Amino acid sequence: MILYAIWASGPVFRENQQTGNFRELSGSATRLATLSDAGRITESGVADEIDRLRQVWNKAVESDLDKVLGERVASLDLFDRLQLECVIKVCRQSDSLSDAGRRLFGVSRQEKSKPNDADRLRKYLASFSLDWQRIMEALPGNTGDAPDFPVRKMSGF
Repeated sequence: MILYAIWASGPVFRENQQTGNFRELSGSATRLATLSDAGRITESGVADEIDRLRQVWNKAVESDLDKVLGERVASLDLFDRLQLECVIKVCRQSDSLSDAGRRLFGVSRQEKSKPNDADRLRKYLASFSLDWQRIMEALPGNTGDAPDFPVRKMSGF
């Protein structure tokens, strides 16, 4: 059981917490105890249970970024992946490329004499071989949800 406790407090478990794995971990411990022979949990039982959990967690829900980029996601740095996930989320919550650009560049656009947020966003997406159409086709339906961060409404639009 010590092996199991060490694994459950390690980085593999922490990386997979977002998928609601505390309930699975609790069920896993119960399963280990229930399937133990005469109340003794064996190392092989722990190893089997850890393998089972890893397989379940590897089948986690595919992210929007995975749906848009597919296998190319693996070639992105963490920084680029996190930033692009946020940009895609804002795109899904927006009515148009221009609307998404205004949300994403709401502060820096005020410093420009001729802000062209749609063009800035188009160029950013192109740097990942993406465009508005591809995102909308890969992720049908506007989520309509409010972003998880404050978005300043721009006057005059």
